[in-house]
Amino acid sequence: MTDNPTILITGATDGLGRALAAHLDADGARVILHGRDQATLDQTATDLATSNGLADLPATVRADFADLQQVRDLSAQIAGITDHLDVRVNNAGIGAGNDDHRALSADGHELRFAVNYLAGFDLTLRVLPLLQAAGGSVRIVTVASLGQEPIDLPDPVTVVLAPRSSMQHWSCCTAVQRRNAWPAASTTSTAMTNHRCRSASEQCAAPAPPMSLPEPFRGEVWDVDFDDFGLHPAVVLSINPLNIRLGHVAVIPVTGTQGPEETHVPLTADAGLARYDESYADITALQPVARSRLLSRRGLLTRSGIDRLGRQISTYLGL
Repeated sequence: MTDNPTILITGATDGLGRALAAHLDADGARVILHGRDQATLDQTATDLATSNGLADLPATVRADFADLQQVRDLSAQIAGITDHLDVRVNNAGIGAGNDDHRALSADGHELRFAVNYLAGFDLTLRVLPLLQAAGGSVRIVTVASLGQEPIDLPDPVTVVLAPRSSMQHWSCCTAVQRRNAWPAASTTSTAMTNHRCRSASEQCAAPAPPMSLPEPFRGEVWDVDFDDFGLHPAVVLSINPLNIRLGHVAVIPVTGTQGPEETHVPLTADAGLARYDESYADITALQPVARSRLLSRRGLLTRSGIDRLGRQISTYLGL
């Protein structure tokens, strides 16, 4: 690693992220600050430059991790600032909230699963070329939390709700997967969770085949190459990003034939469907398909559509 490494810190406007940014900035690192509010980012950058007696403000990038499209745009912002990254610090995250209400992200995922897991995972994959470009000893550092507990989630549309600690698992698995293609890289976690990383690395010793991006997510409509009836649109029901070796996702084929309200959920134009005058998700045809069978993304169900589909599936399956 160089004497003046380029370091991306997510969630850098307060708490641990801000303290880390201030320390690294004072040590001469080139810090890139991430936050979700530009005014707060600008103030943080000004405060750091002033307190450290620096003429130049740290670079800033903005994205709300509750919206995966903003996460994808964020990688482009970062690439516009630097041609390499020496360190990527996964710090952004949110807590449990004040009540038991189930909050959803802009994409219809459980909010904490989206912010604390999916967003960091997606961003890290997208900035891997910048980390590879740095060469030498680069790092992916993941900040976890002791605020974690098992959750019994009855919603069949969501395979798992991951606390921030789940990032430890994919950080270690990423290191194992990339070992041959990226021998100079290593992935670290907090010291108190190193034993978990060793366990995760052992579990991931047999890496999966490379995954195409973007990954299919719950509520998206994709063209799927089915064994029985060929190319046909379907709603993606679930994917388990925690298990990088999972080869299949559950999908519900789309039909133009109206059926019972209990099993046929109407879809809107947001789903990108034009094959039928009216389109329905046929719950009775629910089935797993290999991810390689998902060929192109058409659109995304509305939040209300995703919620209704989840309720109908629970009723149909007797859950």
